[in-house]
This record gives sequence, C-alpha cells and structure tokens, in this order.
Amino acid sequence: MTKLVASALAAIALSLVLGTPSAWSQPKSPVTIRAGGQEATVLADQLQQVGGANELLIAVGNVEITQGQSRLLADRVELNQDTGEAVAQGRVVFFDGQDRLVGDRVDYNLKTGTGVVYNASTFSAPYYHLSAERMDRIGPGLYNVYRGVFTTCEGDEPAWSFKMGTGTVALDDIAYGQNASFWVTDKLPLVPWVPFFAAAIRRERQSGLLFPEFGSSSKKGLFAKIPYYWAISDSQDMTISLDTYTRRGVGVEGEYRYVLSQQARGDFSGFFIREALRSDADRERLDIPENRGFFSFRHDWQILPRLSFRVDANATTDDLVFREYGDALHERARQRAETNVFVSRRWDSWSLVANVLWYQDLTTPAATESPTSSAWSVMEGCAWMPIPASSCRCRWPASSPSPPSPAGAPPSTTRARSGQLSRNTESGWRTRSRRTACGSRPRAASRPRRAPRGSFSWTGAAGSPRSSTSSSRA
Repeated sequence: MTKLVASALAAIALSLVLGTPSAWSQPKSPVTIRAGGQEATVLADQLQQVGGANELLIAVGNVEITQGQSRLLADRVELNQDTGEAVAQGRVVFFDGQDRLVGDRVDYNLKTGTGVVYNASTFSAPYYHLSAERMDRIGPGLYNVYRGVFTTCEGDEPAWSFKMGTGTVALDDIAYGQNASFWVTDKLPLVPWVPFFAAAIRRERQSGLLFPEFGSSSKKGLFAKIPYYWAISDSQDMTISLDTYTRRGVGVEGEYRYVLSQQARGDFSGFFIREALRSDADRERLDIPENRGFFSFRHDWQILPRLSFRVDANATTDDLVFREYGDALHERARQRAETNVFVSRRWDSWSLVANVLWYQDLTTPAATESPTSSAWSVMEGCAWMPIPASSCRCRWPASSPSPPSPAGAPPSTTRARSGQLSRNTESGWRTRSRRTACGSRPRAASRPRRAPRGSFSWTGAAGSPRSSTSSSRA
C-alpha cells in the first residue's frame, strides 16, 4: 500500500513538471496594459495571470509600474486589470511627478489616478517634510491628510513641527489643516491647539501674504504686523508690511531687493510711522517729530575686475527711533547711523581705497563737534594731505623731531584726539598722546549732530606683496 501511494505521488509530480506549464513567467520585456485612457507598463521579476488575461495580475520582486508622470515601486503588487485597482506592499515608493512618497502600503487606481498611502512620509524640495497616518491622493500632487505632521527639520524627532488632525496638501503649492498644534522636539506641545494651520511649500517664489506678527508693549500698546511679499520678477522682489500700534498709530515697513547683473545688486529698506496717537507732551519732552522713520540703502557694483564701487547709507528722523522701533538688538543699540561710500582700485602691488563717511550721532542730544575742525597729516614718503580731524590716525614718533609746518596748513589751533598730530601756535606740530590711535571722537561744544567725514587710504609697495604704507580712515 505504501509503495502504491509513493508511486502515485511521484507520477503526479512528474505530470505537473512535464505536462502542465508553469503559471509564473519571467518576461524579458515589460507588460503593457490599458487603464484610464493611458498605457501602463508593469515590470517585475515574476508575473502571474490569475483567472484570465483581463483579470488579476500578480507581480513579485522589484515591481515597477509606470503610467505618465506616476511611478509605483514595491516588492509585491496585485493588479486588477479590469478595474485598474492595484495594491502594493513591501518597501513601497510612489513617485508623483517630482515628489516621492514612502509608505507601508499603497492602494492605487490606474484608471482614476486616485489612491491611498498608509503610514506615508514625503519630502518636497527644498526642505519640507510631511508625514501622516494616511494620505489620500485626489489628484496630481494633491492629497487629503489625516493625522499629519509638517516640519522643515530632518530626523525622527524634529526640533519643531506642526501636527494637524486633518488637512490638504498640494505638494508644489501649500499645506493647510485644521485642529493643529505646535510641538518642540516632538515631546512638548508649545501651542496645544490652533484652529487652523497653513504653510507655503512652493518651489518658486510667489507673491502672497506672509505669517503675521502680533504682540504687546508697555509703551506702544498692542501691535500687529501683516507682511506681504511681492515677487516682481526673477531679479526683483519686495516685502511690505502694515504695522499698527494702539498707542502710537499706523506705520509701514518695506524692503526692496534687486539684481541688475552679476556685478551689480543692492537693496533699500525703510520704516515710517505717523505717531498720531502719541501725546504732544511726550513728544515735546523727548524732542521727537510726529512723523518718524529710518531708512537704509546698499549697493555693490563691481565695475571692473579690479575696480569696485559700494554704497552703504543709513539715515533716521531722530535719535530715538531705532531704540523704539528696531527689531534686532543691534538696531536698538545703535550709537550712530553711518553712510559710507567706497571706491576701490587694485593693482599688482598697490591698492587705493577712497572712502567718504557721513554719520548721525544717536547718543548725544546736544551738538558736540565742529565741522570746520581739520588736521594735516604726514607720513614719511607721502605728500601732505588735509583730512578731517576726526578721521586722522597718524602718529609721530616721540624720538623724531617735530615735522615742519606744511604749506597751506590752517593757522588756527586744532584740537586732536589722542595719538593724532595737532598744531599749536607756540610749539608747532606735536603729538598730544600716544596711548591710543584715534580711539574716540573729540568732544567740543559746537558740532552739529550730523558731520561730513572723509578719508583716503592706500596700501602696497612697488615690487613686493601688498603691505600697509599709510592709512587714515574714520
């Protein structure tokens, strides 16, 4: 009996091997099917038809299904060729155009282009990360998100993230959701609940409102800043913000940036406010105008490979506007608003830098320095050159004889800073002190608050690498 059973099993096995063809095939070229008006190609290590040519297709091993701009990769895919529904499992990756989604499982319909990615995560260039328990594809690049997390940080525990109950994401446009919360290190809900969340994730610049800023101040009251970004062109943009203060008034803040060429670019920014809600007594006590603001302009121009021009201009309406309306700490702590104009020319062994400086003192309410004060400076091997006293940094060695009075030197006595040459009608030229090299501005009683300054500097020596020969800068 045992021998008969063994013989029967052997016969069945032999008949299966020799007489019945295998249901698995290893195609040398992809299989093409028609779905939703488009052709889809299926490539895998093994393919099996179940129930007929137009019914179930099972693909196993390095499966790749391509249809238009969409591509599905998985270890195993079961495809219903009649309905177009595909179920992918095992190392599933779905490419939606340029976007890449990874999940545990993907249900995708080749005819409608809709589907579901379970335990999904995606990255949208340049640095946006989105994950969710479920992402329903409702169109090209468009998904409904359930229990999602949005961040720009990398890693399993991002430094910050927004979590949302439900939401909608356009991978090349915007992400927004409801019932959101803001988390720090994925452990601390810094903002436990907000009704609505939105973030722009566009790859290209586009005009639109930016995230508003709200707050309160004991002096300025409640305030709100609502910025708007305007992408004028590829080489120009502008950000303008409406700033409102309940105890001051309404102001406007803006920044304009431009690129004229690879050699020329710059920006202009400013802030202006009409303090209509401020009391006249307070304004008179601080000696400030009703219309206040500050402005800055920067421009860099590389005229030639060795010739450049640069402007860095800053101006204010009064000494206290930076202290009251500056955003950054270094702005509120400014001691003066400077305007510099530079022209630079380089040679193989020499370089010439011309600098014109104009500044506004923000620390002293009274005039402290005369604009007519000047000094004459000289160094060995250099011609006499008149420069403002506040810009001179020349020192004469104590062991050297006093230099002769230069032709054309002003007859009046000049007050100089420590370490600077000064002229006295009785003793001629002398050094006041050599402890520092012009470390602070001189103080007198008749300087207007804004004083023009100028200086020139040059470095280098013929036939040798550049080294400092003389310099004098404000």
